[in-house]
Amino acid sequence: MQQGECCAYNLVAAIRSQQPKKFAFSNKGTVASLGKGQGIAVVGDKKYKGWTAAQLKKVDDMRYLLIIGGIPLVLKKGRFF
Repeated sequence: MQQGECCAYNLVAAIRSQQPKKFAFSNKGTVASLGKGQGIAVVGDKKYKGWTAAQLKKVDDMRYLLIIGGIPLVLKKGRFF
């Protein structure tokens, strides 16, 4: 997601003959689902497992949908239960 935003900015900059912006990755954490209602997550220096990590994964998925398509996409594709 971060790299895509920088890439889009740099494409527009190239078309307008402007200087590109250098990409700098910022690690915000890692989440993974391990089955129904189970997961692991590392956010900052905190580690989560089980149901809490699975909920963080759902929140992360819905945040992505919100960024790319807004509330209508979250309501259409989001998994709330």
